[in-house]
Formats: sequence, C-alpha cells, structure tokens
Amino acid sequence: DLSCDPETDTGEESDFTRGLCGLIDWILTEFDRDLSVFETGAEKLALLEAAENERRAMKLADLARDTELDEVETLAREQADLELKARADKLTPEFVQEFLDEWWLDVLVASRLEDHQNGSDSLLWSERLKFAEQLIWSVGPKSGGEVRKMAVMLPKMIMGMVGGLKAIDAK
Repeated sequence: DLSCDPETDTGEESDFTRGLCGLIDWILTEFDRDLSVFETGAEKLALLEAAENERRAMKLADLARDTELDEVETLAREQADLELKARADKLTPEFVQEFLDEWWLDVLVASRLEDHQNGSDSLLWSERLKFAEQLIWSVGPKSGGEVRKMAVMLPKMIMGMVGGLKAIDAK
C-alpha cells in the first residue's frame, strides 16, 4: 500500500525505497523454513511505515509553515503599502516616495515577518514605520525650531534606516 501511495517518496535513493529493498534482501537471505523471519520482517516494515509517516508529517508541517509565512507576508505587504501611502502626501518628493515604495516597503515586510517569527507584538514594525514618518517629515520645509529638532533626530533615523536596509540585504 505504501509503495503505491503517491505521497510516499519512492525515489531510487529515498529512505523508504532503500529500506524496502534492504528488507526484501534480508528476507531472501534469512528465510529457509523458519516463518518467524516474516514476523520480524513485518516489524521492520512497520518501522519503515512509521518513518515514512513521520517524513510526511514533517513535509506537511513545513508546507503549513510556508503557507502561513506567505499569508503573513502578503498581509504585511498590503498593510505596509497602506501605512506608507497614509503618511506620504502630494508634497512628498518623488525620490522619497520611490525609496519608500521600492525599499522601505520591503523593510517593513521583513519587520513584520521577523516579529511574527519571534512572537513579538510589532515593536520592530512600529519603529521602522516611525523612521519612514521621520524621513517624510525631514524633507519638508522647516522653521528654525524644527531645524534643531531635525538635527537631533537625523542620526538615529539614519542609523535606523541603514539597519532596516541591512535587514533586507539592500545593496
């Protein structure tokens, strides 16, 4: 039954195929008149079946994890796009908008995925979204007091943005 099941890995080098071939060879070598060889063979076959079922379960778990991460990534991309669009306006320079759309959106998605994998509650996401807000604000016109505020804010914002870009291996 296992060898006919399309879910069974019956490739030439699979553990199941090699185990089954080894079991058949063992039975052919050991069997003479003692039928207990078949009982031992059945036990060995049950072990092969358990190993194959475990391989399937792991494959299914990997597939479920990958599907969940794909879903989280899709939702994160949609949310990041909405959040960035809500913060930018028609006065946002085109080069800043392009940077946000082409690079920072990926940084936010990576942040959401990292938060998801760590089980944290959007701390990285919030921090990196704040850097986007600061970037948008920094390129607008400033009054005297705002220039001082920007001078204090810029080093941390730049370091945060560099860190975000490193997180996505931006070159």
